[in-house]
Amino acid sequence: MRNSIDSIAFLEFLYREFALLSFLPNLSPEFPLVWHRVARDIYSIETGPSGCEHHIQTYVIVDPERRVAIIDPGPRSSAEKLLNNLVELGFTARDVELILLTHIHLDHGGGAASLARMLGGKTPIMVHPIGHKHVVDPSRLWQSSRELLGEVGDIYGRPENASDLDVRELQDSSAVSLGRIGLRIIYTPGHASHHLSIYAEDLGALFVGDAAGIYIVGEDLLYPTTPPPFRYQHYLSSLEKLLSLKPDIVAFSHEGARIGYSILERAKKQIIEWFELVSRGNEALDDIVRVEPQLRRYLEAMKSEVCRKIVSRLLDLSLKGLREEATRIQTQETARG
Repeated sequence: MRNSIDSIAFLEFLYREFALLSFLPNLSPEFPLVWHRVARDIYSIETGPSGCEHHIQTYVIVDPERRVAIIDPGPRSSAEKLLNNLVELGFTARDVELILLTHIHLDHGGGAASLARMLGGKTPIMVHPIGHKHVVDPSRLWQSSRELLGEVGDIYGRPENASDLDVRELQDSSAVSLGRIGLRIIYTPGHASHHLSIYAEDLGALFVGDAAGIYIVGEDLLYPTTPPPFRYQHYLSSLEKLLSLKPDIVAFSHEGARIGYSILERAKKQIIEWFELVSRGNEALDDIVRVEPQLRRYLEAMKSEVCRKIVSRLLDLSLKGLREEATRIQTQETARG
């Protein structure tokens, strides 16, 4: 596997070796069918809101007997879109055995109950213990998410109640079986206190949710996602844990997969740089893009108004999370000093 290649060569390599860019045509204006083959037994489905579909990826793992695990079903507003893509890929409700959540934020776990219900109501939803009660009853999650996200929360949609569904807790270091494929659960807090990553060791694929940031495949662009209440040391420790696995593929929930694990080294180096910048008082987005010119170009070239709203809000929240965490740490150091 290659660990360091430019973006064009990277895309060509993926196309040749993994057929990552196997797009279906847009068959429905309301629910476009767009999926990618990441590896032989792994697909991703674009589950971002209409007009910004590529921003969120849902991952589908398939074992040799066609048992299916869904990782991060995406927002409530995309649940039907996800189901349509599963059908297009040839899967039935009986094939889907697991719905796994890296975390419960609206853009990744908000559609879990809706999807489970569409599949017949028997597919278990698996989540960290801290997130369990918020999947069962999402009222508090929805209220706090609306306060943070504003209009973007409405774009994602309010999660359905899952009190009548099979919602199970996932513990750190636990093992989940999908037929002959083993999935290892890794507790990776920092982005969120209940964040999990999922390692399909047999496939060499690590599903990092938001634990390593946002990765724009076509631009080979990486940047952190650190909303309040972000925890810096936990985030760094989680990245160290993920790096120790040395996966062949790192799959980001925003916006795609990357060959090799050097991207995790980049994520570690970048969060240290961003945190140091904010700690020195460089708190505005303009301060960040001065040292991240690729991010500036990406934002300036963005054409979709929906994408612009979502990405701008997430960046604002990331900077807010960094500022609040820097202040918290500085206050603690002053009190000790």
